[in-house]
Amino acid sequence: MLFKEVIGHKELKASLIQSIIDGRISHAQLFLGSEGSGNLALALAYIQYIYCENKGKQDACGVCPSCRKIQQLSHPDLHFSFPVIKSGKEGETADEFIAEFRKAIIEDPYINLLNWYEYLGNQNKQGIISVKESNHIIKKLSLKSFEGGFKCYLIWMPENLNSAAANKLLKTIEEPPDKTIIILVANDSEQIIPTILSRTQLVKLARLSNVEIAEGLIEAFETEKQLAENLAAMSEGNYFQARNLALNAGENNENFVFFRDWMRLCFKKNIKGVSNWVDDISKIGRAQQKDFLKFALHLLRQCALSNYNVEGLITIKGDERVFMQNFAPYINHLNFEDYITLFSEAQSHIDRNANAKILFTDLSYQLLVLLKAASDQLKK
Repeated sequence: MLFKEVIGHKELKASLIQSIIDGRISHAQLFLGSEGSGNLALALAYIQYIYCENKGKQDACGVCPSCRKIQQLSHPDLHFSFPVIKSGKEGETADEFIAEFRKAIIEDPYINLLNWYEYLGNQNKQGIISVKESNHIIKKLSLKSFEGGFKCYLIWMPENLNSAAANKLLKTIEEPPDKTIIILVANDSEQIIPTILSRTQLVKLARLSNVEIAEGLIEAFETEKQLAENLAAMSEGNYFQARNLALNAGENNENFVFFRDWMRLCFKKNIKGVSNWVDDISKIGRAQQKDFLKFALHLLRQCALSNYNVEGLITIKGDERVFMQNFAPYINHLNFEDYITLFSEAQSHIDRNANAKILFTDLSYQLLVLLKAASDQLKK
C-alpha cells in the first residue's frame, strides 16, 4: 500500500516518511486511530516505504521486488498477528488464518474487526490473541531475517490480547532483537494494558474530515459529488463506513425502512408489531445491525439539526427528508441526549456480542417511553 493510497493524514504521512529518511525508526510503535481512520492502511504504507529499494522523497516506488512482496503481504520478514476465533484445537494462532487475512486486507485495508469475523464466517463470536500466539510472536522475532534487513511484526487489534498474552510480550516489546520493528494497530488505547502502551511510540491518527472522505469516495468510486458529501457526513469520520454506504446504496435505504417502521410501531405502542420487527432485525448479521444503529444515530442528529433550522448541515433528502420533518418534533432538547445514549450504548453492546433479540427488545421499550413523553409534551 502506497502512502498516496491512504485517505487523508497528509502531514502525518510526511512526518513518517521523514523519520525513515532520517533513520529514526522506533522499534515499537502504536498506530492509534478510530475505526475507519486508516491506521492499518497507513501502517502498511509505512512498512512498504521502509522496505522499498528505490525510495522517493514522497512515497515508495511501488514496483521493486520488496514493494511487490509487501503489497501482497507476502514479504518473508513481515509477520502478522490478529484476533482469531478459536474452534476446538484450531484457531489459536494467526498462522492458521494467514491466507484469509491476506486476502481480506488486500481487498480492503480499512476493514474493521466485526467484518473480519464475518469474513471468517463467524460474526457472533469474539476473537482473541492468545498466549500461544504471543509465544509464536516471540519465537519468530528470535529468528534471523530472511533477507538481511528489518524484521517487522504487525499486531492488528492488540485490544484483543488477553492479559496473560499481553504480559508475555512486554519484554519483547521493550527490548526486541536487533533490527526488529513491532507495530501495533489499534482503535482504543483504553483496552490495551498500560505497560504495553508505555513501551510504544504513539502514532496518533486524527478523525478524517468530511472533505477527505468525500474526495476519497469520488476518486475510488467516481461517486457523484453531492452523494459523496452526504455519505461522508453520515460516516462521521469513518472511511470504511462511508465506502460501504457507497457500495451498498440499497442497503442504506433498507436501514431507513427499518428505522421508519420501528419508530411508527413504537409510537403506536404496537407491541406485537415491535416483537415481529425485533425478530426480523435479529436475523441479520451483527455487522448489518451495527450499520443500522449508526444510520439511526445519523438520522437522529439530522432531526435535531432540523429543529434548530440549521439547513446547511442537513444532508438527507427524498423520503428520508420527509420522514425526518415529521419525526423531528419528537426529538427535542429534553430527550435528545437520551436517544443518543441509548443508540450509542446499543452499538457498544453489539460490539461486545450482546444477544440482539434482548438488546432490541429492551431498546424498543425505552423508545416507547421516550416517544410517549414527547407526544404528551406536544399536546400541552
